[in-house]
Amino acid sequence: MHFQRLYAAALALALTHFSAQFDAAHAQTIESHPRYPAGLFAASKDFVDITQAPYNADNSGKTDVTAVVQKAISDIGGGPLRRKTIYFPAGTYLIDDSLRWEKSGVVGKYKYFARMCFEGEDRDHTILKLKDNCEGFGDVAKPKAMVVTNSIAGTGNDAYNDSIWNLTVDVGRGNAGAIGIDWLASNEGSLRNLLVKSDDPGSGFTGVSMNRAYPGPCLLKDVEVRGFRQAMETRHTEYVITFEDVLMSGQSVAGIWNRGNNLCLRHLESHNKVPALRNDGGLVVVVDSRLSNGDSAAAAVENKGALLLRDVVTQGYGIAVKNADANSNVAAGTIAESVSTPALNPWGGPARTLHLPVRETPRFADQDFKNWVSVADFGADFKIEDQGLAIQKALDFAAANGKSTVYFPPGQYICDSGFTVHGSVRRLLGFGSVLRVRRKDDFSDAAKPGILITIKDISGESLTLDGFHTRGYFDATPSFVVLAHESPKILVLTDCQLDGGAAYCNSAGCGDLYVENCVGGPWYFTTPGQHIWARQFDVESAPPLKVTNNGCTLWVLGFKTESAGTTIATSGGGRTEILGGLLYPVRVTGDLPAFTSVDSSISLSYATTAYGSDIHDYGNQIVETRGGVTKTLTRDVLPRHTLGSLVTLYTGYAEAGKAAP
Repeated sequence: MHFQRLYAAALALALTHFSAQFDAAHAQTIESHPRYPAGLFAASKDFVDITQAPYNADNSGKTDVTAVVQKAISDIGGGPLRRKTIYFPAGTYLIDDSLRWEKSGVVGKYKYFARMCFEGEDRDHTILKLKDNCEGFGDVAKPKAMVVTNSIAGTGNDAYNDSIWNLTVDVGRGNAGAIGIDWLASNEGSLRNLLVKSDDPGSGFTGVSMNRAYPGPCLLKDVEVRGFRQAMETRHTEYVITFEDVLMSGQSVAGIWNRGNNLCLRHLESHNKVPALRNDGGLVVVVDSRLSNGDSAAAAVENKGALLLRDVVTQGYGIAVKNADANSNVAAGTIAESVSTPALNPWGGPARTLHLPVRETPRFADQDFKNWVSVADFGADFKIEDQGLAIQKALDFAAANGKSTVYFPPGQYICDSGFTVHGSVRRLLGFGSVLRVRRKDDFSDAAKPGILITIKDISGESLTLDGFHTRGYFDATPSFVVLAHESPKILVLTDCQLDGGAAYCNSAGCGDLYVENCVGGPWYFTTPGQHIWARQFDVESAPPLKVTNNGCTLWVLGFKTESAGTTIATSGGGRTEILGGLLYPVRVTGDLPAFTSVDSSISLSYATTAYGSDIHDYGNQIVETRGGVTKTLTRDVLPRHTLGSLVTLYTGYAEAGKAAP
């Protein structure tokens, strides 16, 4: 009991410190003013300024711009498989109808498209505003959204890269049925640095709706929702939605209302009388969060599904968690760790998560354009010929002249040769560009996969790669390594799709790795002692193995896989912690287990989805070996998760049970 009191006191102190950090984080932005050099817009049709010709949108808030913005969407959307961006300089943009990510005047399968991004200059000064008392937005029985993103077919799991960044979305006054954003996103889609608000108690149905089939995997980060009946709604069993640094206040029904999806939340801050979370089915993981200002007659969380809470503080509410079984309710206050069903730990030892230390993703942004270098200035263009040598010239020039940022005007770059990032370069900006690797030159020998990007001899604290998509060149797809991390400095990957023979490999002495909102694989973490922090980590690669952790520390918030094969193999005394996720094997998995661990430590929280029959799910879910003895967790002992299996929490500590039979 003495230990428990000391632990509770220490946790309360730590969470007080966390709350101060959390408040400070909300006062910051990813990039306060993401202005860009004029040459960026001139060099590519994939990145347009909505206030410039031919659109000339008024940003004074006096003139309706719905038709103008919709025309820009229709003009640049669709086509080649890369992100298209509409940039909104600071100002107020008045609309009177939904902005839909679709082609005007087109019917059939080419009407809808994905890979679109709205980006504002500044969250608090770039405002998309709905007219007050706007026709069509007043009926709560027929909610209507200001912004509607799309999958390639309108709905479904092809809403790749649908993103909205650095904006305020304001539903105005007298619009009771207004939804801020009807968001459908897949793979590396994200909402970043957003304020979605209803300042009028009579306005606003839902801030962010994720109700259409099928949301995720995707990331919401640095998102604030003020007002509305509910801040966010989520549905369906696929795929998984990751939240970090989310602030909700002033809701009248609930903060987040989940009906079946898999949610992974960290740094959730809720100031509400009503429940911060309603979970009507699905797996929800909440860590390092504060749910405050509650009504004493209400619960902070109403749960009818699977739930894992860790380091969560509730304030004002009568109880922290109201479960379907009232006998398992959780008392209000400070929650060190709580699981809706007992943790699985066949080896004995602690029945709790590994609780690995967490670091925030580093941010680097140099807004002095004198320190920017464009690869286009060194001959890189969109022609169907090798651009790798021109890219290397740009990188060498930047390194020799102390430049920090090398950018790729958005488009497609053919690479027959790889390139090395070195020296003073701190950031590579892709703006959604596609690097296509051909089976030539550096990549001609399938038996010796070439390396597309090598990171070495970095002089700064870190290097960030942001907004790249790598893939083979159509039908002549070589096997290649996208990234070779050979520098002792930190590497940060954000908003990337890394397809190739391998997404990442490292070498002895490499620095730590941060992965945020990335898709691809496989990944090889084979340098003992390296730390990897991953948020919204979508590993879609072929069998037999997707992630190798040999002696590293791997922390993941929001894990999703696709296709059969072992998802993570942990060995060499490594540590792996998965805080929520969905495994989607798609087809027969055979004898390959979902996870393996050999003399290492793991804590796993995840669900699976397997269409057709159980043979599409993992028969062997977790295989652990200690001191030559193996134990296997099989599918048939697990609770069902709609179309698959559910593991709310599995723990295995290397020091526990080594000699167990």
